[in-house]
Amino acid sequence: MSTNDWFHDFFHGLAVDFWVAVAPGADADLPFLEKAFGAPGGAILDVACGAGRHSIPLARRGYDVTGVDLSTTFLDEARRRSEAEQLSVEWHRGDMRELPWRDRFDGALCFGNSFGYCDRDGTRAFARTLAASLKPGAAFVLETGATAESLLPALQT
Repeated sequence: MSTNDWFHDFFHGLAVDFWVAVAPGADADLPFLEKAFGAPGGAILDVACGAGRHSIPLARRGYDVTGVDLSTTFLDEARRRSEAEQLSVEWHRGDMRELPWRDRFDGALCFGNSFGYCDRDGTRAFARTLAASLKPGAAFVLETGATAESLLPALQT
């Protein structure tokens, strides 16, 4: 594992406790996501879903949600939360650069700065595997609050 793969072992224990405690709720994002994804019922992929911050509210609204994350700790918390509400969400442990689906999803989202975790090759791999997972014409919503931190290390003149 290289320093570029720091996130493989980072999201456990205190890091997860911190993120769950301080991450803003999804309520402010939901009207925009619903507009981007269209009427509930479509299959939505939440990449680097964490504890289900967006997956669970989207499932509540009637979307068929699959959340994928590398952290078993985050996924355990997401499962606990969705089961407490008796919501059906498919939780999948995996690397965002190696998504296993083809033409399955009507939309996808990647929130919480996880887009900037990978190096340039990893980001390209994510874009390729995500595109393959989406149906033609599907919406992809990307949110990152650390754009400068994600781009500046590899910025070319």
